[in-house]
Amino acid sequence: MDARMGAATKLPEALERDLITVIDYMASKAIPMTINQIMLQAWVLDKKCDGKKFGVNGPSYNWWIRFRKAYPETALKLRRPDRLDRARITSSTVDNLREYFQLLKGILHQYNLMDKPERIYNADETMVDLNKSTQRVVVPSRHRHAHSTTVAGSQHVSMMCCVSASGAVMPPNIIFKDAFPGGDYTRDGPDNCLYSKSDSGFIDGELMRGWFQKVFLKHYPQDRSEDNPVLLIQDGHASHHDPLLILIQVLKE
Repeated sequence: MDARMGAATKLPEALERDLITVIDYMASKAIPMTINQIMLQAWVLDKKCDGKKFGVNGPSYNWWIRFRKAYPETALKLRRPDRLDRARITSSTVDNLREYFQLLKGILHQYNLMDKPERIYNADETMVDLNKSTQRVVVPSRHRHAHSTTVAGSQHVSMMCCVSASGAVMPPNIIFKDAFPGGDYTRDGPDNCLYSKSDSGFIDGELMRGWFQKVFLKHYPQDRSEDNPVLLIQDGHASHHDPLLILIQVLKE
């Protein structure tokens, strides 16, 4: 009564369930496997036994189809991977998040900003990868996302964005890699946008200082005072800890 319908699988059921465990584990660690990687892993498991199930060429795509259908309870699905930064994985612990929000709550109360969203800003950098892979990966259905830890390719454009808690958006700083593109690259760009370049295509201390002076200090609430402070929230990127940037902030106070 516990027999499954369909053709017999190549590997023993115990090994195939071990393979499902590996697929689930890799997806939970933001390193989801592709179909080819799963087929290679199955070939390795076969070689550890007798090495005769798949022959000299390894598993075929038909094996993957049968394997996927043989375990419908796992609901293995193909998805486009979502990028997830490695640092975010290691730092997003319960204790770290609790400490962060306790600190943020204390600052909001200390400076009387709990009901002043127009004076709270968050600045962060995002990247558009011009070589983004479209290869799909395999994840169990219980995973809502297919996060994939990746390293940025050589072709990309990054952008420094800043938005207030009330929804006010500051002009971005668009950063090109190595050099500015040819032609009128500023045409139809955002109003008052700042265009920059760096060797890496990402923000550094010098570009951060330029954005802070030319964009943030120009567009943040001008009635800032000791009684009406403005809070700027940023992550721990090295460019945000540039000594000259900190000095500029101190002088503005």
